[in-house]
Amino acid sequence: MKKRKMFLTVFAASFVINTCVYTAEINSTSHTVNTDGEIVDITASQYAETGEWTDADFTGYDNLPVRISSQSNASVLWKEPVSQTGHKYEVYFWHCVVPNGDKAATVKTTSFTETATIEVDFSRGYSDWVRVGVLNLPDTLFSFEVTPSGDGGVVPVCAYKYVLTNDDEYYIDRIFDINSDLMVLMKDTYTALYNHQYSEIPDIAPTIVNDRTMLPIRFISENMGAEVIWNESDRSVNITYNDHNIVFYIDSTEYIVDGEQKITDQPPIIMNDRTMIPIRAFSEALGKQVSWNDNGVILIGDTVNIEENNEEQFYASVMNVFPQKYTGSN
Repeated sequence: MKKRKMFLTVFAASFVINTCVYTAEINSTSHTVNTDGEIVDITASQYAETGEWTDADFTGYDNLPVRISSQSNASVLWKEPVSQTGHKYEVYFWHCVVPNGDKAATVKTTSFTETATIEVDFSRGYSDWVRVGVLNLPDTLFSFEVTPSGDGGVVPVCAYKYVLTNDDEYYIDRIFDINSDLMVLMKDTYTALYNHQYSEIPDIAPTIVNDRTMLPIRFISENMGAEVIWNESDRSVNITYNDHNIVFYIDSTEYIVDGEQKITDQPPIIMNDRTMIPIRAFSEALGKQVSWNDNGVILIGDTVNIEENNEEQFYASVMNVFPQKYTGSN
């Protein structure tokens, strides 16, 4: 997997944790706008719990305390006054991975006019900051809430962070206000944004072949919750998504959706050891809507609505941000 290009610059950033100041050295990456942020943990006076919570026998970010619960009616809520109003902030939640973790807990942050919500799986992955979204904070108060899915899994709560950001990140994130299960991509860039979460596309970016947009199928499918199986014997890719089963064959224009044979004008191919599939055939097979513009911005989702999101500003912001997030270089 190719890694993000890093600047050599290292600087000190101060984070306010309640009344204490924590200073850490942070590597500045090519896509970071501002890493200075305020961290609020469970000892904050604005923190409140509903239901039964207990102290965990492990710690979270920077050895901060963690509270856990497996009650279906449990929740936590912070109501945080912000020192600088009239700014836009990226909001992050500290994600702890625990045995029997809740697989679909809800994390939500709300300002006076806007809300960003994500689903968090505490049973897998690794402990790190998870991006919840971008909010404009016109007043001095916003809330941050965590609630379980109700399946009895463990929910660990440690801290959240808000980081000053820019207008481009804000205008990009607003697309999730009006669309569901949406992924944003861009031709020839290694950046993907799915339900508020940025990630790096390994090895090969979406590209044009014979005037058709081709996607790295395993990365796109698995990030959208599908299972992908490669069959070497007939050089096929089997995708299972919800109630759908799709089979694509390398170098063949024929593919199968739920037992029905379909035809695409551009066959799947292998590039950089990755299977690339035409976007139109892929999206239709999964029952997704798709949109792209002349500048190479690609949208795939249950719904794809841009008109209500200041379309011109959205596309301009994607073109400003995406090429700089992940470069695809070693």
